[in-house]
Amino acid sequence: MSHPEPEVLLRTAAGSSDEDTRRHVATCARCHGDLATIARVRIAGEQLTADPALGTLARPPRGVWENIQREVGESVAVPVAPVAASRARRPSRRSWVLVAASVAAGVVLGASVAAVIARGDDSTAAQSARTSSLDPLGDHVTSGTLALTGTSPRESLSVDLHDSDPGDGFLEVWLLDAKTGGMVALGVLDGDHGSYAVPAGLDLAAYDQVDVSREPFDGDPAHSKTSLARGQVP
Repeated sequence: MSHPEPEVLLRTAAGSSDEDTRRHVATCARCHGDLATIARVRIAGEQLTADPALGTLARPPRGVWENIQREVGESVAVPVAPVAASRARRPSRRSWVLVAASVAAGVVLGASVAAVIARGDDSTAAQSARTSSLDPLGDHVTSGTLALTGTSPRESLSVDLHDSDPGDGFLEVWLLDAKTGGMVALGVLDGDHGSYAVPAGLDLAAYDQVDVSREPFDGDPAHSKTSLARGQVP
């Protein structure tokens, strides 16, 4: 299939998409990267809007969109929203991905975060949304994107699945110390998306892998030893 439109990737980031799109994203580096951008901005937006300490965010100045367009090589003709942009010449796919990401996080907030990501010149903001891939183990197909936001002791790990092995029981997310085999349960993964607070004081330099397991309904809180996918902590 051809590359899905950013609008389709936007729905995929929100957990709603067809199987053909999910399979394509899992094997296409370009679309996987675009989806990661949208997911990263969406998660950053959720993190910012959920923090009452941030107060009310001001509407970004026109220069925010100008910086985005300069980075992607577009002439500076600011799109207020995708509908307005369609009245002019069709922008590049990269511009549409940034617009879609902005919509995912909230147009005003998303524009601010997308501009920071596009420029890559704000280390604090960049650290607030670090991503990595979740890869299948063995013959399993479970895969996805991991994102770590915030700073210690208020870090949050988000998991977005692209595909998932069918089966009985439920999925659970763990942090793994590969050297010792130690594991810390973060919580149940209900559906394709989950966000979990990283326990304060936990050393992510040691517990540096994320494990997704399938657990039976047996009342045993220990790991079932059935790991479907793993990824490096972002």
